[in-house]
Amino acid sequence: MVYANSTDDGSARIQFSYNSPTKILITEKWYFKNGDNLNYAKKDFDDTNWDTINTALGEEAMLKYGFKGKAWFRLHLMFDSTVTSKSYVFQIYQKGSSEIYFNGKLVKAIGNYGVENSYDTGENDPLYITPIKGEKNVIAIRYENLDYEHSYNSSGALMGGFYSSIYEPESYFEYVFEQITTASVYGMGLFSFSCQLALCIFCSSFFIVQEDRICYFQCSVFCLAIIFYTSF
Repeated sequence: MVYANSTDDGSARIQFSYNSPTKILITEKWYFKNGDNLNYAKKDFDDTNWDTINTALGEEAMLKYGFKGKAWFRLHLMFDSTVTSKSYVFQIYQKGSSEIYFNGKLVKAIGNYGVENSYDTGENDPLYITPIKGEKNVIAIRYENLDYEHSYNSSGALMGGFYSSIYEPESYFEYVFEQITTASVYGMGLFSFSCQLALCIFCSSFFIVQEDRICYFQCSVFCLAIIFYTSF
């Protein structure tokens, strides 16, 4: 798999192969412009004078490029003619809200752009894109995060922007299945442990003095609450 700004027109080349993973994290080499202008969604818009950045927008980048909560991001993609899939899954993980355009057409809005505190991470909102192989394709994202000064990633660092990935469809469904399976295993483990603990505490309550039974009863109720919670 290849992802790099390596073509003559500055497009990032996307190439999948059987000898490499079928997921590409695309955060580097996006064109960036502060402000809001719907003309930026057009496929043939001239963005050659825009800054080129990492879309995560860490603290240093936000200061350097003057991000104040609203901006556009554009990425030129060239899907190699050897790829076999007709459509691909594009997924975003963001700290704000966005409108995602592909080749000039609005594909999906995640969160409500222009509405305060109506953000959506987007991690449960994958979308399909159908590229023109062998030609330039453009992803344009109208992005808003007015709470950028208080947005953090999982490591505790400031992150005002987003991460995004492109999957082959089969790979994406395998990823989702793996996530569900992992969550189910952890859930069953917690469920089983809570059941055993609740049973032990309940049985023990018959062999202790009266004044301690209330405490043991409360512990049993707590364990049963965990069981109820993990069942849904």
